Amino acid sequence: MEPITVPFTPVAEESLWEASSRRLAAASAARRALLEEKRARAGSILERAKSIAADVAALQGQYATLATHDLQQRLARAEVRRLIVLDKRRLLAGRHGNYVRSVYLTTKYLAREAGDRRALAKDAATARRQMHLDAIAGRTRYLLAAQPQRSTCAHRLMDAQWLHTALASASAQEAAASVRAALIGARVDALQAAAARREHVARQRYRETDLRCRVVATTLDVRLRAASARRSAFLAARTSRITERRELLRARKWTAAHNARRFVAWALKDKLAQATKRREAVLERRRAACAARNWYARVVSHRHAEVVAERIACLTARSSDKHAAAAHRRRDQQRNIFCQLVGLRHERVAHVLATQTQHLARTAGRKMTLAALRVAELQHAQAQATHARWLHTQRVRERRDHLALFRAQCLRSRTFARHRSAEIRRALQLAAICAGVDEAAAKRDAARLRVQFATESLRAHLEFRLLRADEKRHLYSANKTAAAVFFAAQGEIVRRRLASRDEARRLTYAYEMESAGLRQSIARTQRARSHLLARALVAGRQKYLAEARAERGLLAALRHANAADRRDEVREAKQETARRTTQRVSLARLERQSTDIVDVAVKTAMAATIALHAERRRVALLQARTDGARAQSHRARDVARVQKVARRIEALTLREQSQQRVDESAKRREMLLAQRKLGLSASLQPGLLVVGTAIPLPNSA
Repeated sequence: MEPITVPFTPVAEESLWEASSRRLAAASAARRALLEEKRARAGSILERAKSIAADVAALQGQYATLATHDLQQRLARAEVRRLIVLDKRRLLAGRHGNYVRSVYLTTKYLAREAGDRRALAKDAATARRQMHLDAIAGRTRYLLAAQPQRSTCAHRLMDAQWLHTALASASAQEAAASVRAALIGARVDALQAAAARREHVARQRYRETDLRCRVVATTLDVRLRAASARRSAFLAARTSRITERRELLRARKWTAAHNARRFVAWALKDKLAQATKRREAVLERRRAACAARNWYARVVSHRHAEVVAERIACLTARSSDKHAAAAHRRRDQQRNIFCQLVGLRHERVAHVLATQTQHLARTAGRKMTLAALRVAELQHAQAQATHARWLHTQRVRERRDHLALFRAQCLRSRTFARHRSAEIRRALQLAAICAGVDEAAAKRDAARLRVQFATESLRAHLEFRLLRADEKRHLYSANKTAAAVFFAAQGEIVRRRLASRDEARRLTYAYEMESAGLRQSIARTQRARSHLLARALVAGRQKYLAEARAERGLLAALRHANAADRRDEVREAKQETARRTTQRVSLARLERQSTDIVDVAVKTAMAATIALHAERRRVALLQARTDGARAQSHRARDVARVQKVARRIEALTLREQSQQRVDESAKRREMLLAQRKLGLSASLQPGLLVVGTAIPLPNSA
């Protein structure tokens, strides 16, 4: 840039900026000189007025009061000046990092000043109290002197004592007055000496400050001229560089916007295509599953109807054959005992048919229940897959929002990100560490609760198995000891078996419900935030306590029911013993008369075999359900462990990134401090970058 020359001016050889700077410096120097002159004139006038007031007060005997007022005013002005200096020092310390030290020193100094003020106030209060006591003593002497005089010996003695006390107090007052006068004189001399010293120090400091200001002004003038020369030499290169970079940034911005639009269009098309493919795949999968279910249900229903028809035809043929054989035998043998045997065999056939029909009905019910369980498992798997897809969609959306917000704030963030990035990163790191600690504690508590729940469930299941084993052992012993007694008590055994089956089904359903609740609680705990973990933990503990109380109540009810059952069994055993005695006699008589006991034994053996097979199938089903639940719990624990490891790796990665940003900020600060020490500019240079962000992290992070 060429310097602007103005003809017919003394600044033709220098630039306009240098000329204006020089004129401004000259004007500021003239203003400072005028202010100094006015202050000196005002100070001399004030000192002259003070000296005149002191002379007048000395003439009138009030110099002590005037000196005290002057001292108080000087102290107030000095305190104001000291507070101003302390505020300036505190501001400087706050800029440079010594704010704590400056506040400590300021507090200490103010405490010392407050102590001095309290000591002065105490001395003044002591003097005022002594003056008040002197006034009271003088008023008392005046009042006593006004009383009528008595001429008795006692009164004269009292008057002599009072006179002695009054003279002593008067001498003490005179001594105190002389001491006070000496103290006031010494204080006034000290004030005058301090005022003289203060004036001398002020004049000396003024001279030193004036000389220092002149030296600094000369040095600054030289530096300003050199800096203006450097700026005029560097301005053209910087202008051209800024222009080139602006054009480059515009080109990059246009290219980035064009590429972003192309990428958004491609991503939208790809997303629509993927959604269409997923929708078509889901529809095809649903159609195939529906067709398979319909075909399977149709085949099962047709086959079941065919099997039922075949069994009914077979049973009808058998019954017709047996009826024909019975008719032939009845025609051949017409005795009464054979007629009774035929009737009993008819009853046996009817009982076998009823048992077979009941078995078929129970088999169909079990098949329907298993089909419903399979449908429920398929629905649960579909719900889990849907939730996984939704969770993946949420995470992708949060990640995209986070990236968009990050890019936007990176483009908008300038000075605030530079000054606040280090504090925000430290706060984020501390919050992440606290959240990790809270999450680890919550996970430990949840794992401990899961282990306790599994232990209690296993203990309850083992107790139930022990009770069932005891019942089966008693049942087998009863079967081995007396088949007739077992046949007679078949109704009670069936009732107990149904009750035990209902209890086993209830416990199985309760265990499945608890497993589902545990899985839901694990999922909620994984999705919950740090400020909800404590509430969820308290709710889980309360739920566990309620379940423990309910379980204890259930165990107590079971114990009472078992005790009542044992009492009933003892009573029924006694009754059955008497009944067995009578039946043994009748059965012995019937053994000698017919083969009825053989048929009864056959029926009993068949019923025992059927019950044994049903019990074995039930135990196998319970074991399979237990294994499935255990496998599901193991799988959930493995998934939770893998997710925990993934979150820990993600937290470590975030921590490393945060530490890297902190290191970069520290390097940036050291570079700025080095430039400031070298006297260069500490603003953002074109070659430097802004490090760090100032945005909150999303929930998935």
